[in-house]
Amino acid sequence: MTSTEMDGRLDALRALGKTATIQAVKLKERDSELILVEQRLRKTRRDVKALKRENKKVGDERTYLKSRLNELDHLKVSLEEDLQVLATENTDAANALTREEMEKFEQVKKKLNETLEKVGYMTKELEEKDEELNELRGRV
Repeated sequence: MTSTEMDGRLDALRALGKTATIQAVKLKERDSELILVEQRLRKTRRDVKALKRENKKVGDERTYLKSRLNELDHLKVSLEEDLQVLATENTDAANALTREEMEKFEQVKKKLNETLEKVGYMTKELEEKDEELNELRGRV
């Protein structure tokens, strides 16, 4: 083999060496990217699990609030009925109410107003929980 042929083969081997080095660097970069993607995937899975737990918690709380709201609505209806019964029974005797009866009437009225406030609060809280639930569903 002549020296020019040897030089040609040596140059070809050097070129192959450079190509191999470049490919090795690219492979290392891809391995690093793959590791980062795997880490993000694990984190995302943890986040999904946490969101599912929170979603369940909010759903349970929403169910409780709905049942509580139903209870308060029933209480409100019964108080309104009692108040109406009192009002219709005492229409004629409204001017002659004794002090004790007036206090009783005021207590029923106060309790009705408190119940109405509770119903309003529970309605607002239920709407907030619905918004949270929709937000969590949007995140998942």
